[in-house]
Amino acid sequence: MALSIDQANAVSTRHFDKGKITDQVYEEVVVLDRLKKSNRIVVKGGTKIQHTIRHAELGDAAMIDPDAGRLTAQYDTRTALELDWRWAKCDIPMTWKERTYNKGEKQIINLMADKYTEGAQEIAKLISTQFHQAYTSKGSYDMDGFFSCVRAAATTYAGISQSDASAWNRGLYDITTATLALYGTGSIDAGIQACWFRDRPDLMITTRALASIYASKLQPGERRKPEGGRAGATDLYFASIPIITDAQTNDNTWMYVKTDLMFLFVSPDDNFDVGPWESDPDHFKAIRCLYTVVGNFLFTRRKAFGAYTALTS
Repeated sequence: MALSIDQANAVSTRHFDKGKITDQVYEEVVVLDRLKKSNRIVVKGGTKIQHTIRHAELGDAAMIDPDAGRLTAQYDTRTALELDWRWAKCDIPMTWKERTYNKGEKQIINLMADKYTEGAQEIAKLISTQFHQAYTSKGSYDMDGFFSCVRAAATTYAGISQSDASAWNRGLYDITTATLALYGTGSIDAGIQACWFRDRPDLMITTRALASIYASKLQPGERRKPEGGRAGATDLYFASIPIITDAQTNDNTWMYVKTDLMFLFVSPDDNFDVGPWESDPDHFKAIRCLYTVVGNFLFTRRKAFGAYTALTS
């Protein structure tokens, strides 16, 4: 007799902790791993994703005549970002044949472990792709990734117009510079300066190819500062800022990130959640479970983010 739905759910409950499965997804994705380590994963409900920002300086501090009259004026320095929730799913199937062949408990556990890992890898790749995809490739159901915040001719992000909020534009969006230089015009250092708002970026993300080009430009011993952990960690730094690689990063792209101004908001009911096994109506005696994410990326200070997008040498 094939593995039943009740048996599958019993094995799942007994041997697979849903929180550990969720952690597995976070560890698979460079950006999610960094956000999680920086406590920038926000679990929250509501009809919209909102976050208050300071978009202008108060400008009221002054040296005064202590005997003069006190003059005050109301000045609006804050407004709210607003983004829509986005929905992502991955169906994890188990065929009739798989259910029949894997009858013993050890076989069932091994099969389900592999299924959960496969689903986690799929959903992790999807969310990473959403973060990195070009704004021109963004579909109506897609998340607002990095290039929704950082893009050419960008005047509005998360409902806030650049004309309504001072400095409400990305720090850098360079689509012409082709040579990776360390200092000077169009350099890594110039990118840091362009994205320096109150504090400089604390992370740079690039491709493995560009990371190798960067390493080749340094003298032995200049760059080495080994970093522990997975998810794109390298031993490459520039001015004490870590450089990490992500397989989903667009070709020829070098990204500047301020991690404490970047968040992933997720719904409490769909925080990379794996649902119960259920009957698959589309295939003979197959069962399936559903991996779900409801959330969106959010950037609270555009000036602190930027990218070169055409580096080739």
